[in-house]
Amino acid sequence: MNLFIVVNSERKDLSILENEIFLEITSLEDIDELLKDEEKIIGILESREDALVHYSDMSLEEQKDHLDYLYNEEFPDITHEKLLENDLMEKRVIKEILNYLEKPFKVGDFKEHSIFFKPEISMLPYLNFMLSLDKLTIDVSYLSNEEIDILKTTSFNNEPMIQCQYNLKPVTLSKYIDTMDVINKKVEDIKKYNLSPLEQIMFVYDFVKESEYKEFSGEQDERSRDLSNVLFEEEIVCVGYVNVFIAVLNSLGIPASKKSYNNEDTGHTVATAYINDPVYNFVGIMEFDPTWDSRDPENKNWQDEYEWFCINENSITNTKLKLLGYEKNLDKCDSDALKVVKSYRRFNQFKKFFVPEGFMKDRIRMFLDLIIKRYELLKLDDKIEKIEETKNNLETYILSAEEVEQIYKEYIKYFSKKISKFDFIEILYRTRRVQHSIDPLKYPLDLKNIEAIVEKKYPISKLSQEERLLIAIFGEYNDPIDIISKLDVVDNIPKGEDIIECDAKRMQLINVLKKGLY
Repeated sequence: MNLFIVVNSERKDLSILENEIFLEITSLEDIDELLKDEEKIIGILESREDALVHYSDMSLEEQKDHLDYLYNEEFPDITHEKLLENDLMEKRVIKEILNYLEKPFKVGDFKEHSIFFKPEISMLPYLNFMLSLDKLTIDVSYLSNEEIDILKTTSFNNEPMIQCQYNLKPVTLSKYIDTMDVINKKVEDIKKYNLSPLEQIMFVYDFVKESEYKEFSGEQDERSRDLSNVLFEEEIVCVGYVNVFIAVLNSLGIPASKKSYNNEDTGHTVATAYINDPVYNFVGIMEFDPTWDSRDPENKNWQDEYEWFCINENSITNTKLKLLGYEKNLDKCDSDALKVVKSYRRFNQFKKFFVPEGFMKDRIRMFLDLIIKRYELLKLDDKIEKIEETKNNLETYILSAEEVEQIYKEYIKYFSKKISKFDFIEILYRTRRVQHSIDPLKYPLDLKNIEAIVEKKYPISKLSQEERLLIAIFGEYNDPIDIISKLDVVDNIPKGEDIIECDAKRMQLINVLKKGLY
């Protein structure tokens, strides 16, 4: 059997899965205490789906004698198929119980060990314990950079395997270090350019979508999906694009996660990012799909594709479901945002029926907890405080349907925002001029190119009636050159000169100087 340990701050418990002991602990002392709890462990083994006979009225010694009889005399030749037919206790489970009674579980007896640290739990008190284990997998999803640096310099007897949120399968510690070195190098490069969060996201988006979509021809799903593979190999599919995208954003301090659209055996993965950008006065959660904007050999201008960049998550979900052929079924999409929507819908369904007040309060608490989780990502402390106060008041007061609706509408305001055409032009120009200084051929800096990108991102067909009317009366609004000419980065260009052309030459000069210096 294998041992899987989850370190948290509140709960200690033991459960047994198919071939694994699962421990939840709050300290190292909990491990021995849980593994020595004979009655609990035997009770769990007896109550498994493949164990259909129970002995709760017997002492442990009587149970051992009875199990010996079943194992050696009554069912000595029984097969797995016959067990299923006759609804008898599976012989393997009897064997496990006998073995445990003979020799209780000890940490060193397990073939493999895995350890996972919940958020805000320090790894340091468990470091010596991990060093004592030969075959170890460490989940580093919530470890700090400082803790991961400690792992890099720790001398393990056997190199541990590392599991993270960007890989389906664990990789060796050395491969994980190589993977994150690539990510951290990219992050260091991006930070040099003094870009705002939205500009950083566009920079990363462009970097990620440079790869051409290519599936791995074999059976190894992780080959074209896991971060530790797609950074070093040619194969990459939607999950791979998203893993690279969110790994860089998270390392930049921009919280990002995966969002899945699923339909039986098929699916599609995109990213969501939690943006708080004071430069553009923008706070919200947006959806990104670098896969659908990625390099296409049939499209010479693939680097100018931003159709699926930074789209309001609430508005795009049904569109995506329809395009994927999944109909408008929210159950076929998984994201934290939709959990809030589904929770609110369930509340509205239940309020139509007579249900106990306690049940409704629990539903409201679940709904409020989901909203708090989303507000925490955006660091909206005043909103969190207000929702927490509402939660506490549920002890003596149940919210009306109107009050719940008001909370939901207030929440939706933060998650129904859109990037304006004006802001997109500024984000694009500030990002593109940096890219132009790095690779002028790949990322040209000229007005026609920018106008073409903006026109494709904001086509007239998608404008509101009011916006179309303004264009009909006054001509094009938010014209790119008018917006660009007001930016501080072009302040010192002499009057009468072509602003973008002059700026492009300056950025090209920077590129030449960099090559000369480095």
